[in-house]
Amino acid sequence: MVLLHFFIARLKFEGRGARSAEVCLYYKAAKEDIDFSTNEKHLTSFCFPLGPETVQPKEYQASENFTFTLTNSVGDRYNGFCRQVLLPSPRRTDSKKRFPQVLCILSEHYHPWCLLFSQILSAIEAMLRSRTDAVLLDSHPKQLPPISTLARFLKDLATNLSQKGPGQSISVRLPDSWSSLAAILAEEYLFGEYINRSRNSLELQIPEDCGNGSWNSGVSLARLLWHVSSESMLTLIAAMLLERRIVFVSQSRDTVTSAVLAAQALLYPFRWHHIFVPLLPSSLSDYLSAPMPFMAGLVAGMLYLLPRDDPSEIVVLDLDLKTCVPAQGSPRDDAKHLPYHDELLAAMDAVQRTIRSPTEYDANHAITGIFQEYILRIFGSYRRFVYRDVAQANANSHNSMMMGVGVGSNLSHSVGNNNGNTKNFSNVMSKHTSSLSVDSLLLTESHLLLGGFQRPTTKTASSSPSSTQPSSPLLSIRNATEVVGGGGLTGIGGSANDCNALGNTIGSGNGGGGERGG
Repeated sequence: MVLLHFFIARLKFEGRGARSAEVCLYYKAAKEDIDFSTNEKHLTSFCFPLGPETVQPKEYQASENFTFTLTNSVGDRYNGFCRQVLLPSPRRTDSKKRFPQVLCILSEHYHPWCLLFSQILSAIEAMLRSRTDAVLLDSHPKQLPPISTLARFLKDLATNLSQKGPGQSISVRLPDSWSSLAAILAEEYLFGEYINRSRNSLELQIPEDCGNGSWNSGVSLARLLWHVSSESMLTLIAAMLLERRIVFVSQSRDTVTSAVLAAQALLYPFRWHHIFVPLLPSSLSDYLSAPMPFMAGLVAGMLYLLPRDDPSEIVVLDLDLKTCVPAQGSPRDDAKHLPYHDELLAAMDAVQRTIRSPTEYDANHAITGIFQEYILRIFGSYRRFVYRDVAQANANSHNSMMMGVGVGSNLSHSVGNNNGNTKNFSNVMSKHTSSLSVDSLLLTESHLLLGGFQRPTTKTASSSPSSTQPSSPLLSIRNATEVVGGGGLTGIGGSANDCNALGNTIGSGNGGGGERGG
């Protein structure tokens, strides 16, 4: 069941010009869920990441969408979808300048459907601009009654989302009191295509799964590749696989949060289980000094908060300037350790030339295909490092398979190959990638399915390329750029030497910045 909470954050003025942020209106999907009174300070800090004292009144301001992520004590993540708006002031005033407010939908259903919720927030903004709803914006902090028009709309929306999956459409009925909403959306917000005028309903489509997991559906990978060069992308991929501390920087909250979500989606079928903060508020800047891996997004005005004593362990990507620290080719650049470096770089160059806009979603299939093929080439031969622990099997009265590739929490700490040579590959990997978990369904004994690609098969001399290559949306790009040699996906699993080389590379890296944390 999808649970949607909603609140409006605004500035509160205190004595001598002091300001603070408050929740002026909220809706809870269930009584036992989030306590807005207790968590008000934390929630509003994400809505105004630079602090309430930095917010200035404006007469005109374009609405801005952005996202933040909260993690509770047991590791569950909540997505906050925000829209900063300039709503009409309920009070009569001589000044036309107003302070922005932030509309936020908080979802416990971990699907970053950013585009979907931005459309929903646009509709809610139009609702709140009507005279009948403006009185809600001048009230003391209070909970929205369950029988209110907006509460019923959110409940109906959550019900529809619970019954549908990626790629499907939903229709949310608009209340009769919002009969003018269709005209408002069509004329002022250019969202007329989402309004069914005959039924007075809001028509929305849940983003499709592009082969990188349903939990990543709705994440536009172009939002990252548009702002990061091919060379910097390799530095980023290496930093994520080696679990470094990674910071994204941009003037736009929308740009930086979208890039962080896209970076995590590229890891599929792995998941990032360390500190993950797509938008870091200034009140939590101490996280930047954490001696553990993290992935965080910063508004450019917070760049000075990066630790100065030892910044060498932090990878910083400036999305506005398209720069990366460390610089490409420098001694600290981890990209030089990546196997198949040149092939991946050529593939990145090819796919970046096809991206027409930073907001497009069509490029997801091509981008996903490149990175899944790359991960499959490196880790596809993991079975070479699987052995049967006879002693453990006898002790537990059942067979126990222990894996030595160092990903996930149930992996062994040593690897023995068929030649009797013992490698410390797993020991090395477990120190650096123990928190990158793999969906167990992707590593079953019967198949290895990565985003729709078939498990690699052994290519014989008599087999033809057409009979051994699974279909791939990137086949034309691979052939044009020669980024994958031989028979395409066939045999792309790599060799034991490839995996050992990766383990040695990780073992000789610069370190991940202290002890690892979950």
